[in-house]
Amino acid sequence: MTETSGQERLTLLSQIEADINSGAISLGEAIRRIRTELYGMTQTQYAAYTKVSDKTLREIEKRPYRRPLVQSKQVACTR
Repeated sequence: MTETSGQERLTLLSQIEADINSGAISLGEAIRRIRTELYGMTQTQYAAYTKVSDKTLREIEKRPYRRPLVQSKQVACTR
């Protein structure tokens, strides 16, 4: 996992939230950013962490369409 301060984590999550709300990024892009920038995990690690299959995570991350923030939080923040 990536070592970041609490403030850095909040800043990153706020930016991702703003990008989702503005339609600048998709749900998959948001989850990929959370996985890589916040946690520093591979898809396999993050899939195990969130209790989904590798295939499901790959499919979510490559989806081109946008979804409301509530759904992204349900998938991205399981703990």
